[in-house]
Amino acid sequence: MKRKKYSDQLKTKVALAVLKAQSTNSEIASEFGAHTCQVNRWKKQAVDEIPGVFGKSQAKTTQTMEHNRDLLFQQIGKLQVELDWLKKDRTSFMSVTEKSGCIEQKHCDISITSQC
Repeated sequence: MKRKKYSDQLKTKVALAVLKAQSTNSEIASEFGAHTCQVNRWKKQAVDEIPGVFGKSQAKTTQTMEHNRDLLFQQIGKLQVELDWLKKDRTSFMSVTEKSGCIEQKHCDISITSQC
C-alpha cells in the first residue's frame, strides 16, 4: 500500500482548522481525508514552530541589516580615503617623473591604478 503524501498547503489548512477549534479533530480529519493521529501531529508541529516564526526571523533580519550597515561603512571609509588622497594639493604642470613620485607604493587602501 502506498503512503499518502500531503502538500504543505493542506497541512497548514488542517493545522489552522484544528487550532481554531470550530470542529473536533475527527471531523477535521475526515473533512481533509487524513487520519486523526496525523492531524494531531500537524497541530503539535505547528504549535511547536510558532515561537520560532516570530523570534528567529526578526533576529536574522537584524543581523543581516547590521552586516549590510558594516559593509556600507567600510565602503564609505575606503571612498573617503580615496577622496582625501585625490584632494591633495597637486599642480597640473608636473612632469611624468614628478607624478610617479607622488604614487605611494605602500598605501594599502588605494591601488596604484587608482592613484595614477
